Amino acid sequence: MPAILELLDSVGLTSRMASGDGPRPIMTSPVAGMAADEIYDASYLVKEVDTYFDQNDDRFCNFPRKYKVGISGCGRHTASHEVQDVAFTAFKTDDGEVLFDLT
Repeated sequence: MPAILELLDSVGLTSRMASGDGPRPIMTSPVAGMAADEIYDASYLVKEVDTYFDQNDDRFCNFPRKYKVGISGCGRHTASHEVQDVAFTAFKTDDGEVLFDLT
């Protein structure tokens, strides 16, 4: 087992918070950054929030069971914001400003 964990560590992977009461992988649109009708490319936001949750401390290890977050700028809502515990979905105002709806 130690050899397996060392191998995972050597390529930047960990089993920390792999299951249990921590945030799950952040959902986003599978066509983020590619869809012609995309409202906002949320890819970098997903990466930033994921990095925030993945700090090397245990502040986020006692969340409600299977805590799910979604962030999407897709105009077709392909990130399934309805099934996330917390979801941020981009929309444009009448004057073109991009904001996020919190679900």
